[in-house]
Amino acid sequence: NVGRVGGPRWAVVAFILDVLKAAVPVGIAYLWLGINDWHIVPIAIAPAIGHAYPLFFGFQGGKGIAAVAGGWGGLAIWEIITVGGILLGFWYFSVKESAWAVVFMSISLGLYLLLTGVPGAWYGYYVAGFLFLLWTHRRELPNPPGIQPWVKRVAGLWHSSSS
Repeated sequence: NVGRVGGPRWAVVAFILDVLKAAVPVGIAYLWLGINDWHIVPIAIAPAIGHAYPLFFGFQGGKGIAAVAGGWGGLAIWEIITVGGILLGFWYFSVKESAWAVVFMSISLGLYLLLTGVPGAWYGYYVAGFLFLLWTHRRELPNPPGIQPWVKRVAGLWHSSSS
């Protein structure tokens, strides 16, 4: 929304602030106060819920992608945000429907978490964040994801070279 009204520079500023509004309280709770069990899950998901349903805007907010990413920033500093950003970029340019890019990124991130063996409470936040993102993108998910033309070309090249 900010990008449409204020342009790309303001969109970057808004994204960073949205990430920080979750990363700072989650980081304080997790890293400084030592809340590293399942109690961190509601603390980590709360900024995203507040972002999507802000009291002062009639409970009409955004989809919470940056706030969910900020929760990961508070838990893992840079690793999960970096991996998630790369995965989201890949899926965003691979499918036509951006809501499905968020879903596929979330599934891919879940596989990454399983393969890297993160602390147990992080799986709780992963599930909460994934369900939250499914909810906030629910109106777009009935549309099929679609595949971008470049993916079809690459898949066609791969298929023809393997024959």
